[in-house]
Formats: sequence, C-alpha cells, structure tokens
Amino acid sequence: MIRTQISLDAKDYALVKREARSLGISVAEFVRRAIRHGLPTRSTAPWMRYAGLVESGNADSSQTVDEVVYGSNALFRRLFADPPPLVTSALVLAEGHGWFLRRYDQRRALEFLNFVDALPDLTIDGFDGDAVVRSGKQLKKFADQKLTLADAHGLTVMADRRIGSCWSTDR
Repeated sequence: MIRTQISLDAKDYALVKREARSLGISVAEFVRRAIRHGLPTRSTAPWMRYAGLVESGNADSSQTVDEVVYGSNALFRRLFADPPPLVTSALVLAEGHGWFLRRYDQRRALEFLNFVDALPDLTIDGFDGDAVVRSGKQLKKFADQKLTLADAHGLTVMADRRIGSCWSTDR
C-alpha cells in the first residue's frame, strides 16, 4: 500500500466530506472509491474494481479497509483474486439491485450490475412459475424464520445443485 496526499480547494473538500459522511465512510475511503471508479479495470480480475463497494456495517471499516481488502486477509484475497464457479438466482440479483437503488442511488445500482457482469463463471438461475411454487414450499418449511422469497429461492437453488454452504450478506 502506498500512502499519498492530495490537495483540494475548500469547496471541493467540503463536497467530498459531505458526500463521504452521507455514505458513512471516511474521506480517504471516498477518494479511494472515486479513483477505483475512474481507473480502467485490470483484465485479469475486472471484478476486483468493485471490492469495497459497500460498507461492512463496522463503524471502523473505513479505517481498516486497507487491511481487510489488501492486507493479511488471505481468504478474501484467495476467493476474489481467483473466484470459484458461482451460482445465484435472478431473484437475488433483483433484490440486490433494488437494495443498492434504495440504499444509495441509481449509479451504485448500476455498479452492482457491472460487478455481476464482470464476475467470471457466474451461473444465474431463473425464477419462473415452478421456482415460485418450490420456493413457497421452502417458506412454509421454514415458517418460523423471516425468509424472503429470494432467500427461499436460494435454498431451492442450493438443494438442486447439492450445495451445502453459501455466502450471504444477511445477518
């Protein structure tokens, strides 16, 4: 990691500071994201330009982002530098796009779709009438849990493909 300093005029700095605060991140993280957005992608791992696209929920995450993304976190580096084949549901992608649109704005929602497009070996399972019926059965099976239809469809995708574990952003 190389540390650097930049100079901004007072008006630009005030705008950057206000935007960073509205996103819940530090000015440094805002500048890193702006630079990452403006740089051409690396052809070997174009999806990595989206690392750090969202906050982790950790109030100190912008202070430790260098360590999390670029530091000693071997699992993160291994999984995102050379990701395994991935599968998701069209419904999960729609839910993710909607989350970015409501939480942030249209630009971030489109960045999410660009990230999805950049992922290699990503299979997207459709959501048709049969999937609705099967997902409804999952919702009934786990009626004691607060599952969305997207959650239930994810469970059907896992069952169909005999996937035993998944990565989720849900708490």
